[in-house]
Amino acid sequence: MNFILGISNMVAGLVFIGLSVPLVKRKIPMNHFYGFRLKKSFTSDENWYAINQYGGRQLIFWSVPLLVLGVLTMLFPVPENGLVVTLIGCAPLIVLVPAYLSYQYAKKL
Repeated sequence: MNFILGISNMVAGLVFIGLSVPLVKRKIPMNHFYGFRLKKSFTSDENWYAINQYGGRQLIFWSVPLLVLGVLTMLFPVPENGLVVTLIGCAPLIVLVPAYLSYQYAKKL
């Protein structure tokens, strides 16, 4: 169980970081498929790039603890407590924090 949880959290963290790098570098033009697609981000190219750069940075920042959690889960035994396993298994939902922070940032523009 530790191995599966650890690998899944590490892979999720790496995927989030990989998807964030082009956003931080402002390489993704305005579209309806990829990026932080908020109402405010579609008002101008300037807003699109600013919001997505901010959101990408937040996503990278919050993915690091997910990677660390994955490594720790593989190194140390997780108690057979259903709550602990559930919490570690739901760790990839940490992506909601950068989404909320990006929404708050967009409101300020």
